[in-house]
Amino acid sequence: RAVEKLRVFYRVMQVAAFTFFTGNLVGGVSELLWRSLPAGRLTEGVISGIATVAYFLTTTTVVILSSCPIDELDFDIFVSTRPAVCLALGFVSALPSGSRLLESPVPRYLGFAASLAMMIHGLLALKCCQHCLRHTRQGVERWLPSFCTLLELWFVDVIVSSTINEVALDEPSLITNVWLAAHASIALVLFIWMRCVQTQATLRLFAAGYVSVSWGSSFYGCRAVDMALGHKQFEEGRQLDIAIGASIAFSFVQLFPLLVVFAVGRAWLFKQLATWLDHYRSLQLQDGAFMAMLLDSYVVEVGQPWWLTK
Repeated sequence: RAVEKLRVFYRVMQVAAFTFFTGNLVGGVSELLWRSLPAGRLTEGVISGIATVAYFLTTTTVVILSSCPIDELDFDIFVSTRPAVCLALGFVSALPSGSRLLESPVPRYLGFAASLAMMIHGLLALKCCQHCLRHTRQGVERWLPSFCTLLELWFVDVIVSSTINEVALDEPSLITNVWLAAHASIALVLFIWMRCVQTQATLRLFAAGYVSVSWGSSFYGCRAVDMALGHKQFEEGRQLDIAIGASIAFSFVQLFPLLVVFAVGRAWLFKQLATWLDHYRSLQLQDGAFMAMLLDSYVVEVGQPWWLTK
């Protein structure tokens, strides 16, 4: 029973890793489209819709992961045996950080470095690299932070650097700036406190995800307020109504999944996910049994056509 429970945990985490990868990949695509396509109502509306889906998938990742029983789960062990997951998560988390390396006054250096370190985790776990780097692997792993710590640093960089860059803008947004600064300060104090009391790594990661998502909802909510009040400097040719609507949508899709978890409970959500995954697995087993039955009932005779898969 314990093995079966662990299998369900890992299946749920695989779903969460997929939504995180997809969300960040879609978000990176929306960033590229926003920087390359000309302004226009249709263009901005489509790109805003794509970005909304990206934010929803990223928030869903935090919700799915947090539904697992925290005291029975070790996220570091899960990723350490799956180099493809490490490489994928590191790559997609590097996309938003890399696109903001030239921001001022605080570029996203910390988040980008954390993303590169995640990919190093994946490379060290590959069998081919284990053979080639067998002499230096232990030394690198000794100084390389754990995967949970790297994700924490990535979340901290998102919150702190984005808050400082927003507050540093020459805009009359005193109330929203104070709110964002207070939110970011509480998040930073929470991260430091959980480190000081040596909280379990998986629990720290979940807390970082929740705080980051709630901060993101505040960030875009404040941005919508500033644009509606005329406090936000706006690029010429951009559609103000679409920008306000997009910011409201970004804020909503990041907050709504958290409210759903608080309303229905983590245990109920995990039970529903486990039931859905078990049903999907049983369908796969039934398909496999049906194909085995067909092959078993097929009589091979001399001279009949035969197909080989290449």
